[in-house]
Amino acid sequence: MESPSKVAAGASTDLRAKALRLTRDPADAPAVLTAREAAERWRAHPLSIAEPILRDLLGEVHYESDQEVVVRGADGALLWIDGKPAVFDPEEILAGKRPGGWSLGAAPVRDPSSGELLGAIDLSGDLAEAHPHSLALVSAAAQLVEAEFAVRLARAEVESLRAQTPPEIEVLRIEALGRKRADIIRGDERITLSRRHSEIVAMLVLHPDLEDGRLARELYGEGGAAMTARSELSRLRRILGERLPSTARRLDGVVECDFGELETALDCDDIDRAIALWRGELLPGSTVPLIVEARERLELRLRDLLLSRPGTALLKRWLETGAGRDDIEAARELIRRLAPDDPAHAAAASRLRRLSRS
Repeated sequence: MESPSKVAAGASTDLRAKALRLTRDPADAPAVLTAREAAERWRAHPLSIAEPILRDLLGEVHYESDQEVVVRGADGALLWIDGKPAVFDPEEILAGKRPGGWSLGAAPVRDPSSGELLGAIDLSGDLAEAHPHSLALVSAAAQLVEAEFAVRLARAEVESLRAQTPPEIEVLRIEALGRKRADIIRGDERITLSRRHSEIVAMLVLHPDLEDGRLARELYGEGGAAMTARSELSRLRRILGERLPSTARRLDGVVECDFGELETALDCDDIDRAIALWRGELLPGSTVPLIVEARERLELRLRDLLLSRPGTALLKRWLETGAGRDDIEAARELIRRLAPDDPAHAAAASRLRRLSRS
């Protein structure tokens, strides 16, 4: 059940609010909010971005037992609850018939830019349902919410920079994930590069200002000649124009690339953004060492991020990607996490048998 229904948040006996120092004394306790007031306050509250994160990370935890996930504002006001109907009855709490259970794990959430306390996340229920990892799980959820704030702040800064970009300077976009040949996008123009030029462009982004000898060795092996690399750069310059200066080995101006955006999403633990960006390996088939290194790093980081999260939803999403489709270790992990009577168990077992035979 999810509800910003009538909530009695902040009574002086509220042990969770006191433990988190959300209220200083009974005089500071927040008033009871009606269902409409709570709903309006939740929609406008910064912590409302936590809802999908909490459903994903803690949803399976509290649905497996009589527990509820609670979000409170900085003043202690209870804004949002996700729990079974039998677990939480807001009318009973309003009437003082039920205290809402014991806190099994609670963690504050702060604005990463200012350090301001925004509120707290709490996993509540019967003490008999307590688990040693409850606090760690709630703390991880709070950290993910704070990371989401940081991601949104970074995106806002990027948009601000874009707004300040002089109109005469076009954004040069590179798309190379899941493509053997990269696409260059300038305004309404899309150009598919040759495989060799695709590799050069990727290296200019990954490692700007490579000297010509190193560039040649990456492209052609130890026998590669700097002059050959310079010839390729000259041909590429006919396509990119002034964006590839003749005096430097880098791309000038505003440059965006899907593999760079994926790395940023992984740095911020932004799983949804990372999965949305993932269309396959970076320049599959390329044997250039710098590109192979970047390709393996991105794939392993994405896999580790998805497998580190509890539950089965993200694990299933990984197994549906091109890179995860043949991941036998992830397939075994999914079997381990699924209950034997889960309808998805049979399909997961069939996948594992297929992978074991191949």
